[in-house]
Amino acid sequence: MTAMSGTGGWSEQEFRQERADWMKTRSGDLATVLETAGPQLLRLLPSDLGDRPLVAAVTAARVAADEARAQSVAETVNWLERLIPGGPLHDLEGAVRELRSRLAASGEPALWSWNAEGWEELLLWWWGRVQPGTGDPAADFVGWRGTVVSGDPAGR
Repeated sequence: MTAMSGTGGWSEQEFRQERADWMKTRSGDLATVLETAGPQLLRLLPSDLGDRPLVAAVTAARVAADEARAQSVAETVNWLERLIPGGPLHDLEGAVRELRSRLAASGEPALWSWNAEGWEELLLWWWGRVQPGTGDPAADFVGWRGTVVSGDPAGR
């Protein structure tokens, strides 16, 4: 197989494998932040969303990005209530406040305010690659983008 331009001489297959390995490592790093800084929130995440460390990483990045966007805790809680079964029955506000207060101390550069939104989008894209689509790529993208911006899969 020939090397792809801009991949450091790797073949396309090697590049894809290296990227997947890197994403798995970085997702694991961010999942560890949630495990350490937001254990209450980690316990509440549903198991039906796929790869648990990746879902934990997306959650940590989303909370950090919401804080960077100066969104209120209530707005982050609204997003989480759509993900977590029986969300309103749990102290999601307390869990979000706990995580937000500990993010800076984690020392994780991906969760710094100027990086968090980019990592949120990258992780959601990575997670979305394995989710069933609607068959309409444009609608899938709009739904994904709406989830990133508003937390609503319909983009509202």
